[in-house]
Amino acid sequence: MRRERPRCPPAGAAPRSPRAPLPPLLLLPLLALALAPRPVAGDQQDCASLLRDFYEFNQKEAVPFNVDNMVYFLHVPRTAGRTFHTCLLKQGVPASKRCPKSYDHLRIDVGLPSCRLLSSHDDFSVVQQLPPGTAVVTQLRDPVDRFLSAYEFAIEVASRQVKKPPNQAKNRTATAGRTLTDEVWPWSHLVPFFVQDTRARLAAATAKADAEKAAGGPGHWLQLATEEGRTYYWNKARNTSKWQLDEADKPHLVPPLDPYNNPLTMPLAEFAAHPLAVDLVHNGEAFQVLGLTNYSHWPKADALRQCAISDQGVARELSAYAKRRLATFAHVGTTDALFESVEACAGALGMALDAPAYAQGEARRANIENPNRSLRYPEAIARGERAAAAAAAAHEKAAHDHGRGEEGPEFYDDGPPGPGGDAEGLHELAGAVRAAAARADGAAAAWNAAVRSGAPQAELRSLRLDLSRARAEVAAAQDALLAARGEEAEKRAREVANANKLIETGGGGVFWGAD
Repeated sequence: MRRERPRCPPAGAAPRSPRAPLPPLLLLPLLALALAPRPVAGDQQDCASLLRDFYEFNQKEAVPFNVDNMVYFLHVPRTAGRTFHTCLLKQGVPASKRCPKSYDHLRIDVGLPSCRLLSSHDDFSVVQQLPPGTAVVTQLRDPVDRFLSAYEFAIEVASRQVKKPPNQAKNRTATAGRTLTDEVWPWSHLVPFFVQDTRARLAAATAKADAEKAAGGPGHWLQLATEEGRTYYWNKARNTSKWQLDEADKPHLVPPLDPYNNPLTMPLAEFAAHPLAVDLVHNGEAFQVLGLTNYSHWPKADALRQCAISDQGVARELSAYAKRRLATFAHVGTTDALFESVEACAGALGMALDAPAYAQGEARRANIENPNRSLRYPEAIARGERAAAAAAAAHEKAAHDHGRGEEGPEFYDDGPPGPGGDAEGLHELAGAVRAAAARADGAAAAWNAAVRSGAPQAELRSLRLDLSRARAEVAAAQDALLAARGEEAEKRAREVANANKLIETGGGGVFWGAD
């Protein structure tokens, strides 16, 4: 199911709130409500250790917006976040300064300093991978309202897939610039769950109806309406319709469908008690602010999340921590006061609501991608730091050697510049990264489609091997690009050091830096 483009309200439209706006002082207690613990046994000692590890992991927190720093929109699902992002944030930031789309998986380009607006369903743990001094904005919603909205939306998307023929569902692919809903967390968990459950319930209902029909049963009557609005009744088993039901038919009339309790979908009460709902939706809003969802970049998030669900002391401590963290955000708004939240966020980010809007689109360049939550961004940063350190060390060594009267390194025998040896070579390597990433995206789409369609194990193994190879190619291309950049930095440092020495000594009669 494609994610539909939100319809932005016309200029000057009056606020439409489903209920009275929440006072600012009531916003933070929503997290305490969402973190209400459930009675599940836990290990107090292990939870205490996990808390220490959690605090150790969170080295970066949000900072105030200062015009020049990156803004991360922590998009909590079912809070009108897409409307908020599309109609406000994107409109106020030039396309060249928007980071690549990251809703299906995180995309970051460490070589793109103009990336200043990132939006995703990641939890706060992603901030540990973003540049230092990132400002964070978010929207929250009453936890009960958000739960109902998540239930309704997941069933809506799943029902559309259930109605499609199997071959059409198997070949679902996203169009350019769009992302499939069931490839975005948490719908990547909830939609397949409801598809499987609804298909099973539909099959059971169909089998029961067929059995009744074979036994010559009276069948069931559905109340329908013509295009003109006139009521009539239809019986599938008898393949007949009536304007009025006889007294004998009325006991077999199907009652009006209850959207929260009917035989074709999992009832709301049953879903509310399901482990998937407990893990993903009950506390999803609070856990997203904490960085403890099952989509977290911290490997111990699942364990600490279970501690928060089972231990009241841990829940209280994390609730207080979440409130302190929210206080550091550049903006925290609510769905119930959407118009007011838009005005507040615009003010916090220095956006003039009456100014011209920027065109749609995002930067498409991304040389670091995390489809497997592999945390390659820190690795890239570490390698960049090592390259910079090596360049500085080479410069210091050249200066030290010159002080001892030793000859500096000779650069004339380096040979012709190869990949990574000049700007053109680096450009070729960057292109190789992008091409490898595109192949990996294609392999991932093929694998996901095969899994959803229930493909044979032999086909799944083959597609999984293709995906692994494609991801290995991406990693190899990224490594080559990073290594080339490091070599280029070292070479530049040696050239500068050697040039300085030749200028000072007149060695070889060449004055490289002379005017």
